[in-house]
Amino acid sequence: MLFDSDNARNTKTCPFCREFIDKSAVRCPHCHADLKTPKAMKKRPFYCGNFMLGIYTATIFWLFVIIYYIWKY
Repeated sequence: MLFDSDNARNTKTCPFCREFIDKSAVRCPHCHADLKTPKAMKKRPFYCGNFMLGIYTATIFWLFVIIYYIWKY
C-alpha cells in the first residue's frame, strides 16, 4: 500500500504486528495490542537485589545450623 507524504507522517508501525497505524492510536486496530508507553520502572532498593537475597539466605541457614548444634548438645 502506497502512502502519500501527509499520510506517511501520520502513521507508525505497530511494534507487535508491524501493520501501519495512526500515530495517535492507543490500541492497534489489527492485533488489538495496547500501545500505551509503559511507565518508567522504579529502581529497586538495594535490599531487594539478588546479592542481598543471598545474604539473607546464608544468614538464615547459619542461624539454623547454630541452633541445631546448640539444641543437639
